[in-house]
Amino acid sequence: MYERLFAPLTIAGKLTLRNRLVMAPMTTTSGELDGSFSSEEIAYLARRAEDGIGLIMTPACYCHKSGHSFERQVGCHTDEMLGSLAGCAEAINRHGAASFLQIHHGGNAARLEFSGQPPLAPSAVASRRGGNEPPRELTENEIWMIIESFARAAERAKKAGFTG
Repeated sequence: MYERLFAPLTIAGKLTLRNRLVMAPMTTTSGELDGSFSSEEIAYLARRAEDGIGLIMTPACYCHKSGHSFERQVGCHTDEMLGSLAGCAEAINRHGAASFLQIHHGGNAARLEFSGQPPLAPSAVASRRGGNEPPRELTENEIWMIIESFARAAERAKKAGFTG
């Protein structure tokens, strides 16, 4: 009944997963205070790969410090994070799973205590979760800055060895 679940799957003719089991990104709050992946987080993700998951997505990784949303969130916002990113990608990939880095900007859910500034968002509408500072509406230049931050984070993910 579940044969297809365990059969390989090719995506867009470019990536073949060993099966169709996907570990969705989960907020584990297990990063280091500097934004790097902790050894515990890497070991956790590696164990999932070793257990046979076909594709593993990391927890949300902020692409710009202004989007840092929660304590111990991992970051991919500077080249200084490359060692941490590479360690995570390698730990997943060595067990045959595909590794995807979830690139994230918290928007109105970002928090002053982590980002060092009031939240930036498309509009000055508070987070539905509450408890955060009211956000400031993004300027056009800030929109382009965040777009560029996503692009640079994607480049870092590729350089670090993530599959996607």
